[in-house]
Amino acid sequence: MRHELVSDTICFYYGLIAACTSLLHNIFIVHHIDAFLTVFGISKSAFWIGELVFLIWNSLNDPLFGWLTDRHLFNNKNVNTVAYRSCIISLTAPAFAIAFLFTWNPCMLQHLPGIRFALVICFYDSALTMLVLQHDALLADLAITSKDRIRLGTAATFGQALAASGIMIVTPWREGYPAAAGILPFTFRCLCTLMAVLSCLGLWVGATMIAKCFPYRKGFTEKVDWEGHLCKDNL
Repeated sequence: MRHELVSDTICFYYGLIAACTSLLHNIFIVHHIDAFLTVFGISKSAFWIGELVFLIWNSLNDPLFGWLTDRHLFNNKNVNTVAYRSCIISLTAPAFAIAFLFTWNPCMLQHLPGIRFALVICFYDSALTMLVLQHDALLADLAITSKDRIRLGTAATFGQALAASGIMIVTPWREGYPAAAGILPFTFRCLCTLMAVLSCLGLWVGATMIAKCFPYRKGFTEKVDWEGHLCKDNL
């Protein structure tokens, strides 16, 4: 008898997390460099220094965050890994949205755009890295069979494809309206704020529902035979 632990509901919320992450990241990738160079007035030297700082931090935060989050799991064998990673995603969601909004709203260090650029991209990348790490790790925690992995991967891909609509909505309001000195168009910033709120809510809902919907039975280990059948051994 084949046991399916990954329901359509879990696949939907797993795809929702991917969609909400990509929704903001697509906008950030397309517009953040143009915003700092043409609107906020960062010099080329400051830009490349900021990029260097970012590259160094980006090379460190992946293994650092992975070690910090998995360390708790290694030290606590009875922790529900799905609920643990879902909790991290829901807690990181507000930081991800705030970092995204800091990019378009120069509320700090307006006269030091180079320093602000380095801080913004490092802050944003930290939140993004934490989300992506936990989302990818959930695939291994949720998927028991190869069929489950395919279904979850398909849901994530579909969510990322839907998220591309966000960039099509926002871009015309950035390119079609000139920015004032040091300030992006008001409508563009409002749309980015709306996207950030929707993304934050979607990440929280997706992570919370996965933690609630995924079955967890303390005291059982789970194994999969070569044919993809789920076997449970009582500890």
